Amino acid sequence: MEFIVLLLLLVLASLLIVATAVANHLQAELNQQSKAEYEVKLLIQKQRYQLDDLQRNNRFLVAENRALKEQRFRIQREQLLASLN
Repeated sequence: MEFIVLLLLLVLASLLIVATAVANHLQAELNQQSKAEYEVKLLIQKQRYQLDDLQRNNRFLVAENRALKEQRFRIQREQLLASLN
């Protein structure tokens, strides 16, 4: 009888070891997935910042282009008026 109890304890201990190993493996996979999700979130945030910078630069360049066009128009108008006088 003691032999059967010891054998059952050995089987239960082995099952516990296997279950622990499986749980550790699953936890490692979950940690890897969490790390990947975190890295993706960081990448998305970085790209949003880059997009904001590009949009800001684009607005600046559009305004600068508009100012240069207006300046060119004024110069051409002044040259035309000067040539008429």
